[in-house]
Amino acid sequence: MSKQYRLILTIWLLNAFISATHTQTWQTPYEMGGSYHSGQTPWIDIFFINENYGWASGSNGMISRTNNGGKYWIHEKVIETEYNFVSLYFISEQTGWAVGNKGIIFKTIDGGINWIELNSTTEKNISKVFFYDESHGWAVGSQGLILSTKDGGTTWEKHVSPSTQTLNGVSFVSLTKGFIVGYGGHLLITEDGGQTWNWQLPPTAESFYDITFENASKGWITGAKGTLLKTIDGGRSWQLINTGLEEALLSVHFVTEETGWVSGSYGMIYKTFDGGETWSIIYESEGAYYYGIFFISETTGWITGFDYYINSSSIIQKTEDGGQNWTYQAYGMRNNAVYFGMDFGSQTHGWIVGDDGKVMATTDGGLNWVTQRYPNTPGTALFDADFISDSVGWAVGAL
Repeated sequence: MSKQYRLILTIWLLNAFISATHTQTWQTPYEMGGSYHSGQTPWIDIFFINENYGWASGSNGMISRTNNGGKYWIHEKVIETEYNFVSLYFISEQTGWAVGNKGIIFKTIDGGINWIELNSTTEKNISKVFFYDESHGWAVGSQGLILSTKDGGTTWEKHVSPSTQTLNGVSFVSLTKGFIVGYGGHLLITEDGGQTWNWQLPPTAESFYDITFENASKGWITGAKGTLLKTIDGGRSWQLINTGLEEALLSVHFVTEETGWVSGSYGMIYKTFDGGETWSIIYESEGAYYYGIFFISETTGWITGFDYYINSSSIIQKTEDGGQNWTYQAYGMRNNAVYFGMDFGSQTHGWIVGDDGKVMATTDGGLNWVTQRYPNTPGTALFDADFISDSVGWAVGAL
């Protein structure tokens, strides 16, 4: 291994430069993304605990976080791995869990700044995690995998599963009663906290992708070929909703008993105003594939996925009008750069730094970014930056 020299670079942004960034027309604006592979792999899941604090999980050990409603995101590689974080669950602004391939389970108690790897006792792929409170949680995955914890994830117990299919979703309405869904129309129920699981007979054999409950009585299941199931009696019975759709419905979210959204393949987002009896397309993005959808009110929500028309980029989009219009908050960088560090000198002026001496700057709070390069540093990796004003800052890295 070649010897590395630590390097501290003081970036003095002269008045002329500041003036230029205010007056010139930017020819290559970028929204702030953060894929470690230039957007070739997507964000897969998204979770918001309130209107400000949210997290998005993705490929190759990536987890992104925001504390200002997604105006800008901090992207961090939690673990050096090719495996994906496919599911997130938070119970507060500080405490959450992330799960993924090969049995990986991580926990944070500081809002996602630091993550601790937990012993899942399995190397099977984990596809979904759910916590009822700080202590009690469940995870499901490939080959009928069912795990539970009673101590916040410190230890996990494997359970006998009646299914050998991949299980994609889990949700509990109390500490004792919960449901699991999976491929092949598999629907399982427990009434003893997950110690034993039994079959339920759903009204379709299509594969199920997600399950969620608004309250102890009303819940939803999404699946292949436009499949949408509804319960109003706490899961004792399920009604097949005739959506008239053909594409896979991957995620569903309701904010009231009447108002909800589903996302799916082919870049479609559907909305209901009558508790799911009827659905209409409110947004369509050709070339997109939406994995997760999350709303914190009837107007504000986010969606994650993959867009083949933006250089096959991973994307995060936000709506503030109930889903009629969506703006890109983050997508994979299109200039083949890896970015490691980020800092703002004020609410409007910020910088991100990365490999090969690359620096990107914004003067409008992250809505647009212009690519810069620190002079005479080809091959230099800049790992972090710190600014004390709109004009004075430092970056650290290695040659």
